[in-house]
Amino acid sequence: MRSERLLSAFGSGWFFVLAILSITAVTRSDASTSLMLARSSIVVLYLLFGVLILVRPAAKSCDRGLLPRAMAFIGTYTPWTIGFVPFTDYNTANLLSPILVFGGMILAIATLFHLKTAFSLVPQGRFVVHSGPYRWLRHPLYVAEEIAVLGVLLQHLTPLAILIVVAHIAVQIGRVHYEERLLRETFPEYRALSADWRLVPFVY
Repeated sequence: MRSERLLSAFGSGWFFVLAILSITAVTRSDASTSLMLARSSIVVLYLLFGVLILVRPAAKSCDRGLLPRAMAFIGTYTPWTIGFVPFTDYNTANLLSPILVFGGMILAIATLFHLKTAFSLVPQGRFVVHSGPYRWLRHPLYVAEEIAVLGVLLQHLTPLAILIVVAHIAVQIGRVHYEERLLRETFPEYRALSADWRLVPFVY
């Protein structure tokens, strides 16, 4: 229990650090209003991550396998690597980018208000969420994040950046299967309460 609390404190603190680092990007004088809104929403999301990790109860179950944990880490932080790819100058893409980042982050924040303390990076089971966007999709937080990632990609439209995003989506799909398996094993009611579609209605 003590080690779990220490890990939660570390994870929470890490997201608070990310929020502070992101604030410096928000305050840049050369940023447009739409870009500042997009970056501000990222700050809010990181703060929410930090708070939820800090106050959430102990998990009823946890997948302690190396691969699920590695995929959680890779899936969470792979989008950061896109920033190391050179910027591209496509007017339409650059205009759409902050809109998608802001929209994705707002959807993610709204989803967190339903997920609440069930939030985790590695596969863990605390309780089954079936309100709000979880009535239509089993993993709406991932969908919201991918919308924001697409917005970032539009600023770096190169083959390497596209490859990074494709690999990221593949890892996220793997996380979906690990999480669902754990929830089915932990909560018998999960199958009946979960939405019909994982990420895309009528498709997947």
